[in-house]
Amino acid sequence: AGGLACSVRGVARLGGGVDARRAAAATRALGSGDARDGYASYDDKLAAARAARAMKPTQGGGGGRAAAIALNHLITQEESPEGLLCLVEEELGNLNDVNVATAFSKLGKLCSFRSFPRNVAADNRFRGLTVLARAMCADGRLQARNVANITHAVGKMSAAGKLAADDADVQDTLAALEGRVVLVASHMKPQEVSNTAYAGG
Repeated sequence: AGGLACSVRGVARLGGGVDARRAAAATRALGSGDARDGYASYDDKLAAARAARAMKPTQGGGGGRAAAIALNHLITQEESPEGLLCLVEEELGNLNDVNVATAFSKLGKLCSFRSFPRNVAADNRFRGLTVLARAMCADGRLQARNVANITHAVGKMSAAGKLAADDADVQDTLAALEGRVVLVASHMKPQEVSNTAYAGG
């Protein structure tokens, strides 16, 4: 599965020239969960995300929002740790705050897999994600729910022994998240407070 996920580099050549009907069909599959054969439709899913991103934003931000939603579907539907890391690497410059939080959450769910890296902190693709998360903490893009979800995911990976808590990059990321928590704590719901406390526990 990971090898197929990494085929995104080849799909990248499709760019904004994806056939409109194919993109529309793939987008419907993303939304309904009816894409055929799971991983077999991966190319169509990625094509849909790229087609959405190629749309010119409307006054309501339709193009950018559609692209972010399509990308979030790709993240949530990826069931391979390697495939998810490949997707993160490929789309890093296109991830918004929700995408970043979703990617962390998905990694937290996949960390029990045998194929998950023994120390994901040493993976440059994961490091790219943490750098982006810190940048979003610094400029205020990460809001309460996303801060809680990222912090919780980091805690899960650490508890599973798949994330070296003493890694300098991880420490910097936790410090950035803690600083952001101070600013958004008053907006957190009880579950979000609980998720945040889990990492510190």
